[in-house]
Amino acid sequence: MPSREHAVLVELFRACPSVVSTLLPTLGVKLPDPVTPELLESTFPVDVPDFQVDLAIALRDGDGARSLVVLVEVQLLKNARKPPTWLLYQAAAQVRHSCDVVVLVIAPDAKVAHWARRPLPVGPSGRYAPVVLGPTDVPPLATLDVEHASPELAVLSLLAHGKRAERAVILRAARPILSLEPSVALLYFDLLCSILGKSFVRAVEDLMIGGEPLFHVHKKYYRDGKAEGRAEGKAEGRAQGLREALLKILTARGLFPTADQHDALVACQDLPRLERWLDAALRAGSVEEVLEDR
Repeated sequence: MPSREHAVLVELFRACPSVVSTLLPTLGVKLPDPVTPELLESTFPVDVPDFQVDLAIALRDGDGARSLVVLVEVQLLKNARKPPTWLLYQAAAQVRHSCDVVVLVIAPDAKVAHWARRPLPVGPSGRYAPVVLGPTDVPPLATLDVEHASPELAVLSLLAHGKRAERAVILRAARPILSLEPSVALLYFDLLCSILGKSFVRAVEDLMIGGEPLFHVHKKYYRDGKAEGRAEGKAEGRAQGLREALLKILTARGLFPTADQHDALVACQDLPRLERWLDAALRAGSVEEVLEDR
């Protein structure tokens, strides 16, 4: 099952696919100007069991033609099986879309980024390597244009450089995140707090979202389901609060239930199960994973 960090980073690029067209030129990939990003189906059937890339994004040029497909892969740990899989992804996508394809590996850890850049031997004389975005490739906090940067780029910059940054620099870089819907902003702050630790928590604890302190709003969004249910003192009230909190989190993460999944969710009265679903929604990669214990 994907970790919460992996899931949130994938959703970050899903929420703002234009981030790839901002970052790729800094990694040596030439793009047309202008370019428009478009999310694609990310499963590529092959002659072995289907493989699914984390996210697929098409970049269209000024004439609307598809010029490049970017396959985004979040990689948190070294895994010897992944480089051959990235090659398979690239070949399958090139056959499907009939245009240039690049695998973009997002590696927040510098050692993992260095490992991912090593060329994979292919045949007697070939080599393959993906394009890798490591922490040193992300714009530093001090150079981040907070007036024009997307919130998602701000998150990536904070993840890469926030551990050793001064409080004033962190607060400046965090400003674009505050422009998001509270539920989405809180999802990003939750990831940043868990990765960057106490120094980041202390730096942002006085931030306000919608006129309320950040961590007060955090508690409201992620724990109100249980709190409201206890206050009402009725099982139905508790279940309703949990269901509403669950749907908010799924929506914020870009995970949308099918009609059958939605019906199962809203019909559930089992409080322990709803609480498990709520916890799973913070890290699962799909609605199916959240509801797998039905």
